[in-house]
Amino acid sequence: MAQVAKLPVIDISDPSQDEAQVAQELVEAAIEHGFLYIKNTGRDIPIDAVGGVFDLVNEHWETPLMGASASLTQVSPDLLPIP
Repeated sequence: MAQVAKLPVIDISDPSQDEAQVAQELVEAAIEHGFLYIKNTGRDIPIDAVGGVFDLVNEHWETPLMGASASLTQVSPDLLPIP
């Protein structure tokens, strides 16, 4: 029988949510599982922000090992704005 992945779902649709708490949930899910699903009912993530994340990932993989770890600890808050 095939294993079923338990993918974390982070809901960002509630405008009253604490942004710091949502950010922490995103980080924890990424660290623990490596993948996550962002539930985004009614709130759009700007295409520029999505592009910025891809740019950051590409930069990370092109950086030598010692610098790569540091690059991901300095993520710009502009990459994933939550209006």
